[in-house]
Amino acid sequence: MKKTYIDLDEYLEELDEGRHQTGRKPGKTYAHPHPQKPEPEPEEEEQPVKKKHPIRNFFRLILILLLAGGILTGVEVNHLFSLTQPLKSSFEGGSASADELSVMMVGVDTRGSDYEGRSDTMLMVTISRSTKKILITSVMRDIASEIPGYGTAKLNAAYAYGGIDLLHETLENQLGLSFDRAVVVNFTTVRDAVDAIGGIDVTIDDEEMAAMNQIIWIMNQEVFAEPAYYDLLETSGEIHLNGKQALAYARDRTSARSDFDRTSRQRTMVQACMDRVRSLNPLQLQQAMEKIMPELVTDVTAADMAGLLPVLLSFSSYSVMEFSIPQDGTYTSGYIGEQQALIIDAETNRQMWEDALNQ
Repeated sequence: MKKTYIDLDEYLEELDEGRHQTGRKPGKTYAHPHPQKPEPEPEEEEQPVKKKHPIRNFFRLILILLLAGGILTGVEVNHLFSLTQPLKSSFEGGSASADELSVMMVGVDTRGSDYEGRSDTMLMVTISRSTKKILITSVMRDIASEIPGYGTAKLNAAYAYGGIDLLHETLENQLGLSFDRAVVVNFTTVRDAVDAIGGIDVTIDDEEMAAMNQIIWIMNQEVFAEPAYYDLLETSGEIHLNGKQALAYARDRTSARSDFDRTSRQRTMVQACMDRVRSLNPLQLQQAMEKIMPELVTDVTAADMAGLLPVLLSFSSYSVMEFSIPQDGTYTSGYIGEQQALIIDAETNRQMWEDALNQ
């Protein structure tokens, strides 16, 4: 029997519109139609080319690992950062020892060794020494933006059109926001990062379990080339997730507020990652970083970590806050051609961002 491959992103959009039944009933264990393992399929049949899927996930875990790496020795840090892939950029970033430092986390809609695509996750982490704050800012991908040289498009197209430099320029022009360093990851990095720290603990309800199982069922076939039933959840409540399951948790957007509820789950996932990382001893931390560092494309260096050492030593005294652009009440829904987009009040969002960081 020939496999049918489904575009995961398109399928989730159809779920949002009620065009598929989710089977969300309390007490249900699986969200897929076949609780038994399916019969193996003939190997001789030609398989369709697997499509790439948007990552749309929070990769704050990567920054947490980078920051946590500061407790290792200088030799170990130099070794770990030698494993990363260099990021091609020409913008001038500030010093890591400055009062304020911003690192942009970019998640692209590719997998494997491909790091070129739309930046479906844009997460800026700002460290302010004077206010003792770490502000994690989610920038929504659907913001209508003027992209230099390309006209009006969704913000997530900037990275695809011109890499990190064009994203830097677009954010600065559009929102008045600037970042000093960047880390680029793709679809599979978040799975591997969560697995590297030993998984995370979260609490999910029956509806989330059903949606996650549908996502896992599709990802197994479309992305990871594994049997569809691998890693499906058997219960709701407080559970331990591996990397693939955490990725499904963060990708679930089948609820009423879609992307906004999804970002809430992503924040929950990041807090769970923080709790897990804090429980690792130095040897476990180094082993985790050695697994994930080769998958990072970044301009963060070992010297930057040295500049951040005072922050690392007093990390427990810093408050970690969340912020999202756009804020409620500062945007309307509009269109770019036939595509839906967010039309935002950039000046108000910028001022609210500054207030969140400095107050």
